[in-house]
Amino acid sequence: MYQDLLVTLQNSFDSLSKSQKAIASYLINNYDKAAYMTASKLAQETGVSESTVVRFATEMGFDGYPALASYLQVTVYSRMTAAQRLRLTNHLIGEGDVLEKILAADIESLNNTLANMDRKVFAGAVDAICSAKTIFVIGVRNAAPLASGFSYSMGQVFDNVRNISTTNNDEVFEKLVRIREND
Repeated sequence: MYQDLLVTLQNSFDSLSKSQKAIASYLINNYDKAAYMTASKLAQETGVSESTVVRFATEMGFDGYPALASYLQVTVYSRMTAAQRLRLTNHLIGEGDVLEKILAADIESLNNTLANMDRKVFAGAVDAICSAKTIFVIGVRNAAPLASGFSYSMGQVFDNVRNISTTNNDEVFEKLVRIREND
């Protein structure tokens, strides 16, 4: 995953502006630190403006800086041992009231979702679910338990919910054959 970004940065390095080279160099050498920085902090570390960081992320093919940071976070997380992940979580939460910090992060996430939610798309999804002959909830590998939980919750409201969750990628395709146009 990171290798793709690394190759892109290395291949385009000579054609980058001075500011972009500063960002690229920092990402190549410190991607693990950059993953958890805001655009403002990365700008400060590299001596460029925040808008340059955001434009750089877009020019590298991301939807913005948050998408680049998420990509780097997944890369960092996938390379860590369980003990390292636990230490990182503890470091990110820091001192103080853990519950308050977690709930504050959840509130911020919900507010961001509310602010960015396309109401027409949401209403369309609700209509599609309500009018479906059968509602299929699909979850593969790590998402399988989440799909099971969501399927259970949906089953409390609708009688026509079917859970397709498995830890085997191939198995899901066999189950998808049952889905019809009105589902």
